Amino acid sequence: MFSAVILKPKSQKRLIKAFESYAPEGWRYYAHHMTIVFNETLPIPEDLEKNVELTVTHIGFSLKAIAFKVSGYPSKNKIPHITLAVARDSKPYLSNMIEDWYSIEPVKVNGVVAETKDEFYIIKE
Repeated sequence: MFSAVILKPKSQKRLIKAFESYAPEGWRYYAHHMTIVFNETLPIPEDLEKNVELTVTHIGFSLKAIAFKVSGYPSKNKIPHITLAVARDSKPYLSNMIEDWYSIEPVKVNGVVAETKDEFYIIKE
C-alpha cells in the first residue's frame, strides 16, 4: 500500500513525450506518480481524491533511473519526485538514489491523491 499523487493521463503523456529522448533505448517509462508515503496511510485523509497540481522543477539522472523533482504536495521522500524511466533490469524505487539534479523550465502537471496497492493505478480524465 502506498499513497501518491497519481498523474492524470494527459500529464503523464505530456512528460513522456517531452522528455523521452533523455532515456536510453530499451528503458521502461512510468511518469506515473509522486509517492506521498509508502506502507502508511495518507497523512491527511481528507485529501483523498483531491486534485493536485505539481510543478516539475528538475530532472535527475543515474545509471538506472531518470526522474523529475517536483513540488506542490508534501511527501515523506527525501526528494519528492516522479520517475520518468528506468533501465530494463531496474525498478522505479531506484529514483530515490538519484544524486545529480539539473534545473529545467518548470512544467505543471495534474494528478489526484490516492491510496493504492497498484503501481499502475490509472486516473480517468
